[in-house]
Amino acid sequence: MAENRPKRRALFVALLLVEVAAAGKDLNPETLNKAIESTKFPADIFGADENNFSATKHLGTDRAMLCQIVDGRWKSVSEYLTN
Repeated sequence: MAENRPKRRALFVALLLVEVAAAGKDLNPETLNKAIESTKFPADIFGADENNFSATKHLGTDRAMLCQIVDGRWKSVSEYLTN
């Protein structure tokens, strides 16, 4: 999984740059929050759902799964948990 870290970091940075650009020239916490709350983040290749945020929804997703590393590999230890 360590080999995926640079790719995931690059994706995070790319998404952050999109949000910073959407916030406009007057970048501040308020404009950045507004930009994040108006964007849908696409599902990823690892099976994560599309994420979106709002003034009252800060987690981004409606479901999550508990996982742990067993013998050097990720293993699901629960079904998806939902709100």
